[in-house]
Amino acid sequence: MKTWSLTLAAAAALSLGAAAPALADSYEQIVNQRQANQEQRSDQGIRSGELNRREAARLENAQNAQSQRIYRQKHDRQSH
Repeated sequence: MKTWSLTLAAAAALSLGAAAPALADSYEQIVNQRQANQEQRSDQGIRSGELNRREAARLENAQNAQSQRIYRQKHDRQSH
């Protein structure tokens, strides 16, 4: 579903003649929103007792690693 939304957003931006930076900003907003949603779900899991602190920490570390990969990919593209 999220892939479809991203594809639809990209197609809409391109069909409107948007510049590449506008598409990159849109993608960054999508990524940021997804990260915020995941953090919210993790917090909810702790409150409900479905996640313990150790599990939440593991998920947060995985999310941080993903964020670092995205950051490096973004900056690698800009340097070429």
